[in-house]
Amino acid sequence: MNEELSQMAIKIALSGFGAVGILEWLKNFFKFKHTWAYALIMPVLSVGCYAAVYFLPCYVIGSILTVGVVQLNYQVIVQGFKAIIKALLSKVGVNDDKETNNTVESGEKDHADQ
Repeated sequence: MNEELSQMAIKIALSGFGAVGILEWLKNFFKFKHTWAYALIMPVLSVGCYAAVYFLPCYVIGSILTVGVVQLNYQVIVQGFKAIIKALLSKVGVNDDKETNNTVESGEKDHADQ
């Protein structure tokens, strides 16, 4: 019984991870005005991912999980690094390229006026 439960827990974790990643990926294509629409999609996607884990060959769930992992890694790693860099730049007084250019231009004008 314990082995059966542990296998089921692994299947649930894998399908849940895949479902979250795929839902995040789908959000790139379908922008709903009301976010509750995503809540309606999640159960269907969850059942589909669990069925894939349970019934389909490993390469199918592997493909689903790969999409999920790539999407979630993008959000965590790339977006995370962007946020860290932006925070570091704001601490040194640089918020973005536009402000950098404006600061340089205004500095040049101030220097030219003297």
